[in-house]
Amino acid sequence: MRRPLLALAVAALLISPASAQITPFPPGPTGQSNLALIAPTPASPTESSNRIATTRWVNDFVGAGLPLASGKIWIGSVGNIATPQTPSGDLTVSNAGVFTFGTVNANVGSFGSVTQCASVTVNAKGLVTAASQNVCTPAIASVTGLGTGVATALAVNVGSAGAFVTFNGALGTPASGNLANTSNLPVSGLAGMSAGMATWLAAASSANLRATVTDETGTGLLYFQGGDIGTPSAGVATNLTALNATQLTTGTIPTARLGLGQLTNSLGANVALNNTSNYFDGPSVAQGSTGTWWVSGTITANDTAGAANIQCKLWDGTTVIASGQASISAVNLSVSFGLSGFITSPAGNLRISCKDAASTSGNLLFNASGNSKDSTVSAFRIN
Repeated sequence: MRRPLLALAVAALLISPASAQITPFPPGPTGQSNLALIAPTPASPTESSNRIATTRWVNDFVGAGLPLASGKIWIGSVGNIATPQTPSGDLTVSNAGVFTFGTVNANVGSFGSVTQCASVTVNAKGLVTAASQNVCTPAIASVTGLGTGVATALAVNVGSAGAFVTFNGALGTPASGNLANTSNLPVSGLAGMSAGMATWLAAASSANLRATVTDETGTGLLYFQGGDIGTPSAGVATNLTALNATQLTTGTIPTARLGLGQLTNSLGANVALNNTSNYFDGPSVAQGSTGTWWVSGTITANDTAGAANIQCKLWDGTTVIASGQASISAVNLSVSFGLSGFITSPAGNLRISCKDAASTSGNLLFNASGNSKDSTVSAFRIN
């Protein structure tokens, strides 16, 4: 191949105008140089003779493609000569001109996920020569954005001092805490209680509570207000009230300790008897509706218009205990009389009520005597 090219170069030099001293040969046939007349054209591109190639032959030769062995490419050598070479290394090429990278990592696929971290090895050419993935295990110290003390706590094993408390995990012994919203706290887990208190909390009873107390007296059941006091071995009843006398069996009780009611009340102002049909309440006491009572009272009355007929009754608003009548013969003449009797379970306040049956000018007086006790009623509970 080199010889035909060299011959072509020599031919071009010989016909160059720069060689003006050489007399040119007569023109040759169409498509042939005049120099080609001195030697025949090579018969084929593979011919290795020294014959000179014509311009047309060279053009046809180049246009038809330079001969090159399969799998080789032309590479300029260090001597600037086109040399056929076979591509090798990280890149190969097919006869169709398709380049293919050489395999440097047979472990192909996708690497890395939300839990897997990818690990790759890159050579000096920028090629990944190895790839793998492993569970991500970042160093806690490299994580940013954590609150104060969080990174330190994350590095401590669960169940150890300073570690996070996990669901259903051991709480350990915290420095402080607030159990306001905790639940299902076992009684057995409470500390600092007296002996037997855990038993009483788990099974509340009078006996279990008594077992927790060291300075109790007596035995039996707990007492609550309104309950049965039972039979105490001793007691002081100084402040007891409403003592039921029917339950007393022996001994003598001073009258002042019987707890029986003693009530007295007097009018504080005159009461007008201004309707001949109606009774008007005079002095009264509020004794309640329990027990048997002895009640006694006195009234004083007058009439500012003339003669009058004063009628009175001692009652509880329903039952009349006693009644009476007094006549007044002159204007402003005062009369007094008393009423008394027993009553059991009064329906209302015990009182003396009066009316003037003859005039609307009658009055119940409270201070005709100047002692402010002219109309008074008293009640004494006897049972």
